[in-house]
Amino acid sequence: MAILSQPIEFNRVSGVTLTREMKNAMLEVANATTPVFIGGSAGTGKSTLLRSILSQANKTLAVLAPTGAAAVNVRGTTIHSFFRFPPALMTQHSFKVSNSFRDVCKRLSGIVIDEISMVRADLLDAIDVSLKMHMQNSKPFGGIPMVFFGDTAQLPPVIADGNLKDHFAGLYESPFFFDAACLRFAGLKHVSLTQTFRQTDPDFVGLLNRVRDASATAADIAKLNQRMDSRASLVNDGAIVLTTTRRTANDTNTQRLSEIRHAETVFQARIRGDVKENAYPTDNYLRLKPGARIVMLQNSSDFWMNGTLGTVVNFGQRDGEDAIQVELPTGLHWVKRVTWDVIRYAKSKDGPGLVEEVVGSFEQFPMKLAWAITIHKCQGMTFDEVIVDLSHGAFEYGQLYVALSRCRALTGLRLTAPIRPSDLKFHPRIQWFEQQR
Repeated sequence: MAILSQPIEFNRVSGVTLTREMKNAMLEVANATTPVFIGGSAGTGKSTLLRSILSQANKTLAVLAPTGAAAVNVRGTTIHSFFRFPPALMTQHSFKVSNSFRDVCKRLSGIVIDEISMVRADLLDAIDVSLKMHMQNSKPFGGIPMVFFGDTAQLPPVIADGNLKDHFAGLYESPFFFDAACLRFAGLKHVSLTQTFRQTDPDFVGLLNRVRDASATAADIAKLNQRMDSRASLVNDGAIVLTTTRRTANDTNTQRLSEIRHAETVFQARIRGDVKENAYPTDNYLRLKPGARIVMLQNSSDFWMNGTLGTVVNFGQRDGEDAIQVELPTGLHWVKRVTWDVIRYAKSKDGPGLVEEVVGSFEQFPMKLAWAITIHKCQGMTFDEVIVDLSHGAFEYGQLYVALSRCRALTGLRLTAPIRPSDLKFHPRIQWFEQQR
């Protein structure tokens, strides 16, 4: 069974005009006989293309992501939940065949994994082993078409434990998905998106690409450091602060909220079923005041996008439900709670194919305080004005690149501390992988 439910003979999908690159990528997915990796630097339309593919996909396509929050964003489920993997080093996992999961696998038209840059090599190998066992097929991934989405230079896999790092280093060239043993002979097809939509200034795009691969020159760094303003994080204006640590973001938001001379209103999320805390798309207890800066966390077809900044104006009722009035660039809007479903896939009882089972839901207003957020949380978002807080320096591969590339234009960027050459971090294995295409 093919991933897509119909031939690609169109230029628009769900209201989106496809570029030639996007259409070619969809054709690769439609005709996939080997795993397909769809990559591209920040702002090249990967999320748009993914949504277009999902709108045309067979209902038996499974959509997975490495984290709960990323899975919720694409209306999918986590890799660990889908494959019933433990949160451990997967090379030590004892695989057992499950008849119920075999039924699920037999009905799959394919698997899409988003944010593949955060998937460790051992986890991808475990997926390969599990699918081979359950499909009783020795082909890569048990013969099931696989599609990976992501930017390898963005957030990398996490290996926090020192002993685990040493053990992992003895097994793999790197923790990145492309160094998984299962891909050595799988014939991974590499498709790159190159047309940038987030930024329109070619000079800024070029600068960001040089930050991405750590080839930025002294002149590039000097140009960025012209945007330094040591008092920027203290200015209560339209910009959002992107920080390297969660504590700094939380402290900044708490302090800014306390400075507003209005009563605080707390909205508790309505959580039903099986929803893990790390999958919460926003705060369980959302604390707001009129005048609070917020960021929207879901796309609206007409009025806002994921990443749109706004201000809380008032609280009230609409159609008998709690509502929050916010001021956005498109005007004043009353926002109601929305529901994020937590999905699990199961075999259909009415015939061949899969059905999505909602095993839990998280209902809350699609916003959170946004004087500051972490760089890890801002991946996939776009802002007009950004303050990058580098007071602690960039300590992770791709961290500086992700932060800078959230901004539409250089003129909208400010820095609280100068960028240092050591802040540019590009893993040599990523360079090797990208040279293979």
